[in-house]
Amino acid sequence: MSQPKQMRTRILGTTTSDTSIQVEMISDDLAVFRRMTQFAKKSSATPDVKTWAETQEGFVDSENLALMMAGEDFEKVDGLAIMPDHLFQELSERPFHQVIMSGERNALEEVISPAMAWEALHSGTFTYDNIVRIRTYDHTVTRHDGTPIPIAQQGSRRGTLGEHVEDEVDLLEVADLYAQRDDVFFRPYRSRDGAPMLPANRDSLKEFAEKLPRYEMDEHNPEAYYKMVQVDVLWQPSAEDFAELYALAESKEMKKKMGGISSLWMKLIESGPRDPSRSVAERIEEVLARQDEEMESQRGMKL
Repeated sequence: MSQPKQMRTRILGTTTSDTSIQVEMISDDLAVFRRMTQFAKKSSATPDVKTWAETQEGFVDSENLALMMAGEDFEKVDGLAIMPDHLFQELSERPFHQVIMSGERNALEEVISPAMAWEALHSGTFTYDNIVRIRTYDHTVTRHDGTPIPIAQQGSRRGTLGEHVEDEVDLLEVADLYAQRDDVFFRPYRSRDGAPMLPANRDSLKEFAEKLPRYEMDEHNPEAYYKMVQVDVLWQPSAEDFAELYALAESKEMKKKMGGISSLWMKLIESGPRDPSRSVAERIEEVLARQDEEMESQRGMKL
Protein backbone atom coordinates (compact mmCIF):
# COMPACT_ATOMS: atom_id res chain seq x y z
CA MET A 1 0.00 0.00 0.00
CA SER A 2 1.18 3.51 -0.76
CA GLN A 3 1.69 6.01 1.98
CA PRO A 4 -0.65 9.05 2.16
CA LYS A 5 0.20 11.88 -0.18
CA GLN A 6 2.59 14.37 1.34
CA MET A 7 1.62 17.96 0.48
CA ARG A 8 4.02 20.86 0.46
CA THR A 9 3.44 24.42 -0.79
CA ARG A 10 6.16 26.91 -1.72
CA ILE A 11 5.95 30.50 -2.83
CA LEU A 12 8.81 32.06 -4.78
CA GLY A 13 8.06 35.55 -6.03
CA THR A 14 4.96 35.31 -8.23
CA THR A 15 5.23 31.52 -8.59
CA THR A 16 3.47 29.08 -6.29
CA SER A 17 4.19 25.36 -6.30
CA ASP A 18 2.20 22.59 -4.63
CA THR A 19 3.98 19.24 -4.36
CA SER A 20 2.42 15.88 -3.58
CA ILE A 21 4.46 12.72 -3.03
CA GLN A 22 3.29 9.12 -3.11
CA VAL A 23 5.59 6.43 -1.76
CA GLU A 24 5.39 2.65 -1.65
CA MET A 25 7.99 0.60 0.23
CA ILE A 26 9.33 -2.37 -1.76
CA SER A 27 11.78 -3.51 0.92
CA ASP A 28 13.36 -2.05 4.03
CA ASP A 29 15.79 -0.02 1.93
CA LEU A 30 13.99 0.49 -1.38
CA ALA A 31 10.91 2.49 -2.31
CA VAL A 32 9.14 3.52 -5.49
CA PHE A 33 7.75 7.04 -5.60
CA ARG A 34 5.84 9.53 -7.68
CA ARG A 35 6.28 13.22 -7.00
CA MET A 36 3.89 15.67 -8.67
CA THR A 37 4.36 19.42 -8.53
CA GLN A 38 1.75 21.92 -9.71
CA PHE A 39 3.07 25.37 -10.58
CA ALA A 40 1.11 28.59 -10.84
CA LYS A 41 2.64 31.87 -11.96
CA LYS A 42 0.79 35.18 -11.81
CA SER A 43 1.33 37.71 -14.54
CA SER A 44 2.41 41.17 -13.39
CA ALA A 45 0.57 42.84 -16.30
CA THR A 46 -2.70 40.88 -16.45
CA PRO A 47 -4.89 38.85 -14.10
CA ASP A 48 -3.93 35.70 -15.99
CA VAL A 49 -2.32 32.82 -14.14
CA LYS A 50 -0.06 30.37 -16.00
CA THR A 51 -0.18 26.81 -14.68
CA TRP A 52 1.87 23.70 -15.44
CA ALA A 53 2.84 20.46 -13.78
CA GLU A 54 5.95 18.31 -13.43
CA THR A 55 5.97 14.62 -12.50
CA GLN A 56 8.93 12.57 -11.32
CA GLU A 57 8.97 8.81 -10.73
CA GLY A 58 11.69 6.38 -9.72
CA PHE A 59 13.31 4.37 -6.95
CA VAL A 60 15.02 5.66 -3.81
CA ASP A 61 16.75 4.06 -0.84
CA SER A 62 15.64 4.82 2.70
CA GLU A 63 18.21 7.58 3.25
CA ASN A 64 17.21 9.48 0.12
CA LEU A 65 13.53 8.85 0.80
CA ALA A 66 13.91 10.78 4.05
CA LEU A 67 15.63 13.64 2.20
CA MET A 68 12.90 13.74 -0.43
CA MET A 69 10.10 13.81 2.14
CA ALA A 70 11.91 16.65 3.95
CA GLY A 71 12.10 18.67 0.74
CA GLU A 72 15.86 18.31 0.50
CA ASP A 73 17.95 17.34 -2.52
CA PHE A 74 18.04 13.58 -3.01
CA GLU A 75 19.41 10.95 -5.40
CA LYS A 76 17.48 8.15 -7.06
CA VAL A 77 18.72 4.56 -7.19
CA ASP A 78 20.41 3.98 -10.54
CA GLY A 79 20.37 0.83 -12.64
CA LEU A 80 16.94 -0.57 -11.79
CA ALA A 81 14.28 -1.17 -14.42
CA ILE A 82 11.07 -3.16 -14.89
CA MET A 83 11.31 -6.22 -17.14
CA PRO A 84 8.27 -7.91 -18.75
CA ASP A 85 7.49 -11.50 -17.77
CA HIS A 86 8.16 -12.93 -21.22
CA LEU A 87 11.82 -11.86 -21.08
CA PHE A 88 12.34 -13.93 -17.90
CA GLN A 89 11.11 -16.98 -19.82
CA GLU A 90 13.21 -16.20 -22.89
CA LEU A 91 16.35 -15.75 -20.80
CA SER A 92 15.83 -19.17 -19.20
CA GLU A 93 15.83 -20.73 -22.67
CA ARG A 94 18.33 -18.68 -24.67
CA PRO A 95 21.61 -16.85 -23.94
CA PHE A 96 21.62 -13.21 -22.84
CA HIS A 97 23.09 -11.90 -26.10
CA GLN A 98 20.39 -13.62 -28.15
CA VAL A 99 17.57 -12.20 -26.03
CA ILE A 100 18.75 -8.78 -24.84
CA MET A 101 21.42 -7.77 -27.35
CA SER A 102 20.30 -9.45 -30.58
CA GLY A 103 21.00 -7.43 -33.70
CA GLU A 104 17.54 -8.28 -34.98
CA ARG A 105 15.76 -7.00 -31.89
CA ASN A 106 16.59 -4.66 -29.04
CA ALA A 107 14.83 -6.15 -26.03
CA LEU A 108 16.03 -3.25 -23.90
CA GLU A 109 13.34 -1.20 -25.62
CA GLU A 110 10.78 -3.50 -23.99
CA VAL A 111 12.20 -2.83 -20.52
CA ILE A 112 10.44 0.00 -18.66
CA SER A 113 12.69 2.73 -17.32
CA PRO A 114 12.58 3.98 -13.70
CA ALA A 115 11.07 7.22 -14.98
CA MET A 116 7.81 5.28 -15.47
CA ALA A 117 8.18 2.97 -12.46
CA TRP A 118 5.19 4.14 -10.41
CA GLU A 119 2.81 4.04 -13.35
CA ALA A 120 4.06 0.60 -14.46
CA LEU A 121 3.84 -0.97 -11.00
CA HIS A 122 0.28 0.30 -10.56
CA SER A 123 -0.93 -0.76 -14.01
CA GLY A 124 -1.83 -4.26 -12.86
CA THR A 125 0.69 -5.80 -15.30
CA PHE A 126 3.86 -5.81 -13.17
CA THR A 127 4.80 -6.69 -9.60
CA TYR A 128 7.89 -6.08 -7.49
CA ASP A 129 9.34 -9.31 -8.92
CA ASN A 130 9.63 -7.53 -12.28
CA ILE A 131 12.10 -4.99 -10.84
CA VAL A 132 15.57 -5.97 -12.04
CA ARG A 133 19.09 -4.77 -12.58
CA ILE A 134 20.44 -5.64 -16.05
CA ARG A 135 24.23 -5.80 -16.37
CA THR A 136 25.16 -5.82 -20.05
CA TYR A 137 28.90 -5.93 -19.29
CA ASP A 138 28.74 -9.46 -17.85
CA HIS A 139 25.38 -10.61 -19.25
CA THR A 140 23.57 -11.05 -15.93
CA VAL A 141 20.19 -9.98 -14.59
CA THR A 142 19.29 -9.81 -10.89
CA ARG A 143 16.10 -8.93 -9.07
CA HIS A 144 16.03 -5.78 -6.93
CA ASP A 145 17.07 -7.84 -3.89
CA GLY A 146 20.12 -9.27 -5.69
CA THR A 147 18.64 -12.68 -6.53
CA PRO A 148 20.06 -13.78 -9.92
CA ILE A 149 17.70 -14.58 -12.78
CA PRO A 150 18.60 -17.96 -14.37
CA ILE A 151 19.97 -17.35 -17.87
CA ALA A 152 20.74 -20.01 -20.47
CA GLN A 153 24.44 -20.31 -21.33
CA GLN A 154 25.85 -21.26 -24.71
CA GLY A 155 29.34 -22.24 -25.81
CA SER A 156 30.93 -24.66 -28.23
CA ARG A 157 32.97 -27.84 -28.04
CA ARG A 158 35.41 -29.04 -30.67
CA GLY A 159 36.69 -32.55 -31.01
CA THR A 160 36.38 -35.79 -32.93
CA LEU A 161 33.47 -38.13 -33.45
CA GLY A 162 35.10 -41.28 -32.14
CA GLU A 163 38.41 -40.76 -33.93
CA HIS A 164 41.75 -40.41 -32.17
CA VAL A 165 43.56 -37.10 -32.68
CA GLU A 166 46.38 -36.30 -30.29
CA ASP A 167 45.53 -33.69 -27.62
CA GLU A 168 41.91 -33.46 -28.78
CA VAL A 169 38.76 -34.71 -27.07
CA ASP A 170 36.31 -37.27 -28.36
CA LEU A 171 32.93 -35.51 -28.49
CA LEU A 172 31.14 -38.83 -28.21
CA GLU A 173 32.67 -39.24 -24.76
CA VAL A 174 31.70 -35.67 -23.91
CA ALA A 175 28.14 -36.43 -25.07
CA ASP A 176 28.02 -39.42 -22.72
CA LEU A 177 28.92 -37.08 -19.86
CA TYR A 178 26.29 -34.49 -20.81
CA ALA A 179 23.66 -37.18 -21.36
CA GLN A 180 23.56 -37.67 -17.57
CA ARG A 181 21.82 -34.30 -17.32
CA ASP A 182 18.41 -33.16 -18.59
CA ASP A 183 19.34 -29.48 -18.88
CA VAL A 184 22.06 -29.67 -21.58
CA PHE A 185 21.41 -29.57 -25.32
CA PHE A 186 23.30 -29.66 -28.63
CA ARG A 187 22.73 -27.38 -31.62
CA PRO A 188 24.62 -27.10 -34.91
CA TYR A 189 27.58 -24.76 -34.50
CA ARG A 190 26.64 -21.06 -34.75
CA SER A 191 23.07 -21.89 -35.70
CA ARG A 192 20.39 -19.21 -35.76
CA ASP A 193 17.23 -19.11 -33.66
CA GLY A 194 14.85 -21.82 -34.72
CA ALA A 195 17.60 -24.32 -35.50
CA PRO A 196 17.02 -27.78 -34.01
CA MET A 197 18.00 -28.23 -30.37
CA LEU A 198 18.39 -31.82 -29.22
CA PRO A 199 19.32 -33.42 -25.89
CA ALA A 200 23.10 -33.64 -25.53
CA ASN A 201 23.90 -37.27 -26.33
CA ARG A 202 25.58 -39.43 -28.99
CA ASP A 203 22.45 -39.73 -31.13
CA SER A 204 22.19 -35.92 -31.40
CA LEU A 205 25.82 -35.64 -32.50
CA LYS A 206 25.30 -38.29 -35.15
CA GLU A 207 22.16 -36.53 -36.37
CA PHE A 208 24.05 -33.22 -36.64
CA ALA A 209 27.20 -34.83 -38.09
CA GLU A 210 26.68 -33.64 -41.66
CA LYS A 211 25.87 -30.09 -40.49
CA LEU A 212 28.89 -29.60 -38.23
CA PRO A 213 31.88 -27.59 -39.51
CA ARG A 214 35.10 -29.55 -39.83
CA TYR A 215 38.59 -28.31 -39.07
CA GLU A 216 42.12 -29.22 -40.06
CA MET A 217 43.81 -28.93 -36.69
CA ASP A 218 47.31 -29.98 -37.78
CA GLU A 219 48.84 -28.92 -41.09
CA HIS A 220 51.12 -31.96 -40.85
CA ASN A 221 48.16 -34.27 -40.43
CA PRO A 222 45.63 -33.56 -43.24
CA GLU A 223 43.47 -36.48 -42.13
CA ALA A 224 42.59 -34.54 -39.00
CA TYR A 225 40.48 -32.22 -41.16
CA TYR A 226 38.01 -35.02 -41.66
CA LYS A 227 37.94 -35.92 -38.00
CA MET A 228 37.50 -32.60 -36.13
CA VAL A 229 34.02 -31.14 -35.70
CA GLN A 230 32.47 -28.35 -33.63
CA VAL A 231 29.07 -28.20 -31.97
CA ASP A 232 27.20 -25.64 -29.84
CA VAL A 233 26.34 -26.60 -26.25
CA LEU A 234 23.34 -24.99 -24.54
CA TRP A 235 22.72 -25.16 -20.79
CA GLN A 236 19.30 -24.22 -19.42
CA PRO A 237 19.98 -24.00 -15.67
CA SER A 238 17.59 -24.40 -12.78
CA ALA A 239 17.16 -21.40 -10.51
CA GLU A 240 19.00 -23.27 -7.74
CA ASP A 241 22.03 -24.23 -9.85
CA PHE A 242 22.30 -20.76 -11.35
CA ALA A 243 22.04 -19.03 -7.97
CA GLU A 244 24.92 -21.14 -6.63
CA LEU A 245 26.99 -20.60 -9.75
CA TYR A 246 26.35 -16.83 -9.64
CA ALA A 247 27.44 -16.61 -6.00
CA LEU A 248 30.57 -18.58 -6.81
CA ALA A 249 31.37 -16.41 -9.84
CA GLU A 250 30.94 -13.25 -7.74
CA SER A 251 33.47 -14.39 -5.14
CA LYS A 252 36.85 -12.65 -5.35
CA GLU A 253 38.76 -15.93 -5.20
CA MET A 254 36.92 -17.49 -8.14
CA LYS A 255 36.96 -14.29 -10.20
CA LYS A 256 40.73 -14.25 -9.91
CA LYS A 257 41.03 -17.96 -10.68
CA MET A 258 38.45 -18.52 -13.40
CA GLY A 259 36.59 -15.34 -14.26
CA GLY A 260 32.81 -15.06 -14.40
CA ILE A 261 29.90 -17.39 -15.11
CA SER A 262 30.93 -17.76 -18.75
CA SER A 263 34.09 -19.56 -17.60
CA LEU A 264 32.43 -21.73 -14.97
CA TRP A 265 29.19 -23.15 -16.30
CA MET A 266 30.74 -25.69 -18.67
CA LYS A 267 32.87 -27.02 -15.81
CA LEU A 268 29.67 -27.60 -13.85
CA ILE A 269 27.89 -29.57 -16.58
CA GLU A 270 31.04 -31.68 -17.01
CA SER A 271 30.67 -32.80 -13.39
CA GLY A 272 27.90 -35.25 -14.25
CA PRO A 273 24.25 -35.41 -13.19
CA ARG A 274 22.79 -32.88 -10.79
CA ASP A 275 23.50 -33.86 -7.20
CA PRO A 276 21.89 -31.71 -4.47
CA SER A 277 24.16 -33.35 -1.89
CA ARG A 278 27.23 -31.59 -3.32
CA SER A 279 27.63 -27.87 -3.81
CA VAL A 280 28.33 -26.32 -7.20
CA ALA A 281 31.73 -25.15 -5.91
CA GLU A 282 32.70 -28.69 -4.86
CA ARG A 283 31.72 -30.13 -8.21
CA ILE A 284 33.61 -27.51 -10.21
CA GLU A 285 36.70 -28.00 -8.06
CA GLU A 286 36.53 -31.73 -8.75
CA VAL A 287 36.42 -31.13 -12.51
CA LEU A 288 39.35 -28.70 -12.34
CA ALA A 289 41.37 -31.17 -10.27
CA ARG A 290 40.60 -33.99 -12.70
CA GLN A 291 41.63 -31.86 -15.68
CA ASP A 292 44.89 -30.91 -13.94
CA GLU A 293 45.64 -34.59 -13.38
CA GLU A 294 44.93 -35.38 -17.03
CA MET A 295 47.25 -32.61 -18.19
CA GLU A 296 50.03 -33.83 -15.90
CA SER A 297 49.54 -37.37 -17.21
CA GLN A 298 49.76 -36.18 -20.82
CA ARG A 299 52.93 -34.25 -20.06
CA GLY A 300 54.45 -37.36 -18.48
CA MET A 301 53.58 -39.49 -21.49
CA LYS A 302 55.25 -36.98 -23.86
CA LEU A 303 58.40 -36.94 -21.73
